[in-house]
Amino acid sequence: MNATEQEEREYLEVIKEKLTVAIRRVDDAVKQFSHELREKKQYLHEHQSSLDDADMVAADQSINRMAFTGEAAVARKHKLLKLGQSPYFGRIDFAPRIR
Repeated sequence: MNATEQEEREYLEVIKEKLTVAIRRVDDAVKQFSHELREKKQYLHEHQSSLDDADMVAADQSINRMAFTGEAAVARKHKLLKLGQSPYFGRIDFAPRIR
């Protein structure tokens, strides 16, 4: 194995590790959004009789924002997982043309 190939293999490992870390972070974010969403829905259910219309609308909007953000995190995770299947996109070296 030549030096360039070794450098490329090391770079590939760095990219794989970065993808793994990014996937873990997204997983943590999805879990957090899911937990917060459940808590918000439970609070709303338990206190719906004491909330006025404005509070209900605000709570619904908050829940919708949280759900949208969670869905975006899930989509990001799917993209990262897809990248993990082929994390190396190649390299092109140009050599000057001698006449």
